[in-house]
Amino acid sequence: MTTKPCILVIDDEETVRESLAGWLTEDGYEVETAPDGPSGLARLRAKDYAVLLVDLKMPGMDGLEVLSKAREIRQEISVIIMTAYATVGTAVQAMKQGAHDYLMKPFEPEDLSRLVEHLTRERVPGREGVLERDATSRGSGITEPRVEPAAIPPAVPAGLVASGTAAESLREVERKHIVGILTQLGWNISRSARALGIDRVTLYNKIKKYGIREDEQP
Repeated sequence: MTTKPCILVIDDEETVRESLAGWLTEDGYEVETAPDGPSGLARLRAKDYAVLLVDLKMPGMDGLEVLSKAREIRQEISVIIMTAYATVGTAVQAMKQGAHDYLMKPFEPEDLSRLVEHLTRERVPGREGVLERDATSRGSGITEPRVEPAAIPPAVPAGLVASGTAAESLREVERKHIVGILTQLGWNISRSARALGIDRVTLYNKIKKYGIREDEQP
């Protein structure tokens, strides 16, 4: 019987750690947890993990700092950032720093299971720290994701919407951000475009692309 890879969960909320550990243990993974960044990184230095789940908002050392240091310790590790406070800025920064996904809380256990399965299924037994991808995965943006949120190509099955793929997560964050700005500024396209740091044409294109309606609430 093949042993599934080990997963490390770093979150300052005990209930979240216990819930995630319970879900993933039921899927057959070995799961360990840590209540903060420093203790999690100490575990990472001592043991090889296939996937790191880390909360964005934590006291002392936040998730982005943990991500940066984790990638220094084990460059090959797959890191998933979790947050209830999603913004375009933090999403893009996380992806630029090497995160494989950016999940918005709350998310469904099934979505997490499918994502972790995707990230671990091609981990090669006996070759710790090595992930082999087939030709369709190479260049897909998993290891070197693009900066533009709407341009990041999907890296996991299409069924994972918003909380399951880097592409859909970031697009949903961007869409919500645009809706919020438009609503706040009374759908004044010129002012909204300036607030978003883009031109009017780009904003019109994004409104059309995301199917944003004027009566839509943020």
